[in-house]
Amino acid sequence: MAKIDVALVGREQPADENLALRYLAAALVEERHRPLIVPLCGPDDLLSAVDTVLSREPALVGISIPDADIAVDALAFVRLLRSRGYRGYVTAGGALATLVRGEILAKHPGFDSIVRHDGEIALDASGRVVDVMRADGTPVSDTVRDCYLGALAGETFPCIGGEEIWQECVICVF
Repeated sequence: MAKIDVALVGREQPADENLALRYLAAALVEERHRPLIVPLCGPDDLLSAVDTVLSREPALVGISIPDADIAVDALAFVRLLRSRGYRGYVTAGGALATLVRGEILAKHPGFDSIVRHDGEIALDASGRVVDVMRADGTPVSDTVRDCYLGALAGETFPCIGGEEIWQECVICVF
C-alpha cells in the first residue's frame, strides 16, 4: 500500500467524480504531495472511510462539506476518526463549511481548522495566499500560515522566538 500524506474525504460516487476533490488532489500532486480521495457518500461509508484513513496514516485529512446533505456524515466521520485515535491535522472546506465555520469549530473539537474559499490555494505550498481559520474564527497569523505551508512542503520550522504561536501552530502535528 503506497504511503499518502493527505486524505481528501468527501462525496464521490463511482460513476460521478467530485470535481472539487479532484482539483485539490491535482494541486497537491503538482506540489509533490501524495493525496488519496476517500469516498464518504453517506452513513454506510463511515466505517470504511475511517478505516481507510487510519490504515494510510496521512498527516492531513481534508473533508469536503459543500452542503447540508453531507454535513452530518462529515461531522460523524471526524468524531469517529478522532475516537479511533487519529492525531493528525483535520481541516474542512466547501461552501457550507465556509458559511458555518464558527459553529463547526466551536461545537466540533475534532476539527483543527476550516479552509475558506478555494482549497487548492490554501493547500498550495508555493507561498501563495493561505486562508486557514483558528477555532475562534479569526485567520491565523502570517507566521503560522508560513509554517502551515512549510509543513505541507515537508519542511520543519521551530517556533519563532518571542511569539506565542504554539496553540495555533500546525507544525507540531506534522
